Amino acid sequence: MPLVKTTAIILRSRKWGDADRIVTFYAKNLGKIRGVARGARRLKNRFGAALEPFTLCRLNLFEKAGDSLFRISHVDLVSPQTDHCAACGRTHLVGEPQFSPMAGGLVCLTCATHQRVRCVTLSRGSLSFLQQAIRLAPDVVTRLRATGRVRNEVEEAIEEYVTVVAGKRLPPVDFLSPALLV
Repeated sequence: MPLVKTTAIILRSRKWGDADRIVTFYAKNLGKIRGVARGARRLKNRFGAALEPFTLCRLNLFEKAGDSLFRISHVDLVSPQTDHCAACGRTHLVGEPQFSPMAGGLVCLTCATHQRVRCVTLSRGSLSFLQQAIRLAPDVVTRLRATGRVRNEVEEAIEEYVTVVAGKRLPPVDFLSPALLV
């Protein structure tokens, strides 16, 4: 069984048997794949909330010859960088926050001008919303509600980021919809 390491977006996660989950991912290098997370529904499991839809994660998968399902052995969440420049590491960011879909977080104004993909300008309110969402536990983050300008900016940043990770624009989805956050 060869080990496969990849970064992917979780598209769907459904119950399978008494304690397992079947998870559908999209990875830029592998396309759409499915895997089984053994024990993911047990009270004490090693996956936590890492298998929820629209989560960007790094995966360790085992591929078994003749089987269409990968075996998911390890998942690490990837969260956006909001406390320093994701490109150069500068800690004091001046001006309006710039979210770089390529760098996966905020970038300084100098690095923003060198990005291949247009950066998304965020208001201070949108930045505070993202920072709060990152700090909260996954089961509590569903209580956050974004409206107006903050909602529009955060949705634009998420859509651009998903497009970069997936390698193509996916069909429109209301990422901040309460139904998707549950």
